[in-house]
Amino acid sequence: EAEKLLTKALSLTDKQQLRYRRVDILRNISALRNAQGNSKERHRLLAEAEQLSQPFVDVNMLADNLYYLGSPANTGLEVDPDINMAANQQKLNRALSYYKKINDLHGQAKTYLAIGTNYIYELNTRQEAMAKASSLFEQLDDSSGLIDTLSYLGYFYIQLHMGDKAEKFLIQATKLA
Repeated sequence: EAEKLLTKALSLTDKQQLRYRRVDILRNISALRNAQGNSKERHRLLAEAEQLSQPFVDVNMLADNLYYLGSPANTGLEVDPDINMAANQQKLNRALSYYKKINDLHGQAKTYLAIGTNYIYELNTRQEAMAKASSLFEQLDDSSGLIDTLSYLGYFYIQLHMGDKAEKFLIQATKLA
């Protein structure tokens, strides 16, 4: 159903020549492809969205583009071979600086979470980023973002064989959910 609606919306953007709306729809389709396990198509769609958005770039859109391109799609133990985590690190750093420049707290929170999930960053940097994401999502009263952050913090500590630290974050996330 989502695919039908997104395809229809995409065709409407062609007819109306709404390039900026097309960018948002391409991002949504890329998220759908990612959920379907089609990472190559996800990356192609994100690249197309970035190319289309270039004439309309403002700081907010630039930050959003960098965030979407730089946030890894790896979940759990699965690793997407098409993700260049080092290149994503640079994009996330730039996205964060733009979000800070325009004082977009939600953008900062989601970028901090993406930094926390990027394996290229140092462990301390990832841990600090997730703590900042958690704090910002809490401040913004964004339960969904906070649940995602707490869940990933639990996973992060499990990876480090620190189940005692992981447990409190997982319990918190479960209570919120």
